[in-house]
Amino acid sequence: MRRNKSIHEKNMGLNRFCCIVSAMFSFTATIDLLYSTVGLVVLLGYMPQIIKLMRTTTDCRDISLYAWMIWNYTAIVSLLYSVFILPDIKFMMVNGVNVLCITIIIALTAYKRWHYKSKN
Repeated sequence: MRRNKSIHEKNMGLNRFCCIVSAMFSFTATIDLLYSTVGLVVLLGYMPQIIKLMRTTTDCRDISLYAWMIWNYTAIVSLLYSVFILPDIKFMMVNGVNVLCITIIIALTAYKRWHYKSKN
């Protein structure tokens, strides 16, 4: 014989469900807030390298252009994905900052190699 759940039991089940859903939204809201800071963190992370490259008076042979080009390829593909496949403004901005900073590092390194090679 099947027993009907009391209103109290149904409410307890609903309350548990609501708590789980609320926790999930709170968790995703926290992740969303944290991701909002990633673009700034990326920019701050690249700045010391960019500043060192701007100030150096060497040909930067110790910088691997090959590695930076691979990282730029992955950043460009991620940017294209964020624009055309998964249109998300935060994802686009983070990938855009990433591509910009990596491109600056590649350009500065290439320029320093060319500039100091021609002086020797």
